[in-house]
Amino acid sequence: MRLLLLSVPVGKRPVEARLSNRDRLTLARFAPQTADEIAADCVEAVAKRLVAEHPDVWTTAQFEALVATARRELPWRSAIALHTASEIIAVAGDIEDHLARLVSPSVAPSVADVRRHLRRLVRARFVVDHGEHRLPDVLRYLNGIKRRLEKLTESPAKDLRKLAEVLKVERDYSSLLQSLRPEAITPEVVEVGWTLEELRVSVFAPSLGTAGSVSTKRIAAQLAALRDSCEDMIQAE
Repeated sequence: MRLLLLSVPVGKRPVEARLSNRDRLTLARFAPQTADEIAADCVEAVAKRLVAEHPDVWTTAQFEALVATARRELPWRSAIALHTASEIIAVAGDIEDHLARLVSPSVAPSVADVRRHLRRLVRARFVVDHGEHRLPDVLRYLNGIKRRLEKLTESPAKDLRKLAEVLKVERDYSSLLQSLRPEAITPEVVEVGWTLEELRVSVFAPSLGTAGSVSTKRIAAQLAALRDSCEDMIQAE
């Protein structure tokens, strides 16, 4: 990936081509990093994705073909990623503003959960950590949080019942991660984490839709299967 970035330098102007003045203000005021750092992260995230999309690069000719693809796609895909990142940061700012107004003790547990969830989704280097292809999903997850907060004060008890349903499988997943050696955390294990994000959407904001069918029962079965397949790694720990 580094070699690809050295071969295809991308200037600041094409990456920022899709930003409105509002986007620029959002990045300047609310981002967990500077605007330049997030722009650089978008280029890095797209480069990583391009490498993942072209895994069989072993010869000079194959690398030159990848470079040619990167010259065509890296600038505009980075610009789209930066625009989406600015939308993510704007929604995160809206959520923070809403949370600041929720001071009733009856909603305190749900507010605390939302803060943890928000920190998980939007943090320094979130673009690279989540990946270019995940950014639209992250934006949807944040809009799911907004929907949840809009309904929270109507029935705090109902929100807590829903939260209990989600937290059970999230804790089971966290327990699995902690029991595994780093080399045992395969893409399949990571994917379950994203499925848990889809579960939150299905529970708290179903009108937004999910990427595929998701339920606590289905996720519990996935976790059980992963524990069985990783049993040697768990026992060796």
